[in-house]
Amino acid sequence: MEVALMSALTYLLNVKLSGIKNIEKEIEIDFYKRSIPKEFSPYGYNVKAIYGENGSGKTAIVTAVDLLKKLLIMDGFLNSIETQRYLDEIINKKTNRFSFACDVLDRWSGRMTIYSYSISISKSSNENYVIEHEKLSFRSRTGSVEKDIFECINGEIIQLSCNEETETIIKAKSANVISSRSFIANAIDFRSSISDPSMKKALFTIMLFGLSIHTYFDTNDQHDLYFLSKKFKEMQEDSDQTGDLILSILFNVDKFTSVRAKKISKDDFEEYSKKIKRLEKFLKLFKPDLESITIDKKINRDYYECSLIMNYEGYSVDREFESTGIKRLINLFDYFDYAAEGEIVFIDEMDANINDIYLCKLVDFLMEYGKGQVCFTTHNTSPMKVLKRNRNSIDFLSNDNKIIPWKTNGNYSPENLYRAGMIQYLPFNVESTDFIGIFGGEDD
Repeated sequence: MEVALMSALTYLLNVKLSGIKNIEKEIEIDFYKRSIPKEFSPYGYNVKAIYGENGSGKTAIVTAVDLLKKLLIMDGFLNSIETQRYLDEIINKKTNRFSFACDVLDRWSGRMTIYSYSISISKSSNENYVIEHEKLSFRSRTGSVEKDIFECINGEIIQLSCNEETETIIKAKSANVISSRSFIANAIDFRSSISDPSMKKALFTIMLFGLSIHTYFDTNDQHDLYFLSKKFKEMQEDSDQTGDLILSILFNVDKFTSVRAKKISKDDFEEYSKKIKRLEKFLKLFKPDLESITIDKKINRDYYECSLIMNYEGYSVDREFESTGIKRLINLFDYFDYAAEGEIVFIDEMDANINDIYLCKLVDFLMEYGKGQVCFTTHNTSPMKVLKRNRNSIDFLSNDNKIIPWKTNGNYSPENLYRAGMIQYLPFNVESTDFIGIFGGEDD
């Protein structure tokens, strides 16, 4: 199957989330209008920025999406001691319960079905986080009646849209793991037992959705998909289109050749080299004096240990010793690439260390030419000048966890209203004189 067909297989319509970091109550974020036209196009709705005061929960939103992805695709995620410790840190201390629900538009089958998926995890009696509830249903683009695909509550499958024989097999293969591994992740193991094409399509659409999500934090581990490689390679034996689609998403979008990676398998090195050439071209837009980027590689069994050397006239410098701004652009390169190719990208603090003018040009490119979706948090108001051209492109998050979508307000610009503290629930009640007696003053 051609790589070009892999663009925008799924589109995230909206999310509802709660119980993550300081977000206690449910918030809802819309990425598209309520009605889905027959000739659907993400153009005009493919980029969103989320603004808010420090500590309002912007990072928590990206963290929630990252957690959803891990729950969807990572084998043994909840069984890890490290995961349980991590969840203790990021799940809201008052609720001890994380919930995520979303509507996803399927675009790859030609029928544009809307899938509603939800999952929640909470602490069990043994103080470990387990899957409390998980459900998948679907409806047509124009319909309001949903049909359930499956539903699981407290480790038990209570609803399956399949025949009795298939249900028996699936329940047997999923016994004792439903509370610690999502039904979607389990579907990889029992896919051959699913005879109902609509059920298989539904399950793998959500799997495709999970694989298409990318979340950026400064400390991201870029190898979180390697654990899946063996299982997905086995899917090459599948005779239906689903296996081909999964493999195309996984391998053709260069998920294993991140420019941030320090280890590259020998099989992937050629693709990695091509990507570094594109990175070089990208960075020259910002630093015309950059002559080239070379890859310093050392053999380590089946891998190359790789370092990027930035070459300028008369001297060279390892990537690790580049300026903060250039390192930031290197780190973000893959995510811009994913968004351009049709994937779903969430970036925390995209504006950090990037010049305002360059940032606006990048946002403009993604809005005009990106095939995927981008949602980013930021404090920089400059991109508002570009974003306000589109709908659903600017959301404000208040300190008490309210989402306030930007709506046209006469001749007022969103940046001026935001700076003036005139966005509902977001007054900036700080004056320059408030700092007197704090800095350079004596203690009381």
